[in-house]
Amino acid sequence: MLIQLTDSDLAKMPTTLCENFLEWLQSMNSHSSFIQPTGKQQAAIQILTDVMRLEPPDYSELGRNSCIGDEGDRFQVRLSELFDAGLTRSGMPLRVRFKRRNARDTGRDYLHNLAISPRGTVVHNGEEFDKPSPLATKLNGSPVNGWEYVEVKKDGEWVRLDELRQRIRQAN
Repeated sequence: MLIQLTDSDLAKMPTTLCENFLEWLQSMNSHSSFIQPTGKQQAAIQILTDVMRLEPPDYSELGRNSCIGDEGDRFQVRLSELFDAGLTRSGMPLRVRFKRRNARDTGRDYLHNLAISPRGTVVHNGEEFDKPSPLATKLNGSPVNGWEYVEVKKDGEWVRLDELRQRIRQAN
């Protein structure tokens, strides 16, 4: 079976479906029982992998949106903007949800012991993150939407960063 997806197809694909598709492609490459992709197929997989690691994409370079569910996601928000708007504050506890496979392997659903830095970012193992997806991707070992996978403890309850991002968007 031959499946061809254009940039436009990927842009229309729901985030979760696109993430699962990429995970499936990566698993195909890691199993020797599957036929290895040809040069062009491998290049396409590499391009998709590279695009998925950008969250949110830099449209001046890509020219198109990939694996983003709705038009609102085109408005980029950084963690430091949540901080500047008073939606997060220094020392606020933060956690990252693990994908099912990682949760099963680690025996836990979240990585805790993270916090908002004095600059409004997150520092993990000496690396500073001003976007949640690179952080969540690094901890999960494969691309994920950090806005859905990262939560802060606000007023005693865990809140997905996407909820805070929506507040910024509504204000703008």
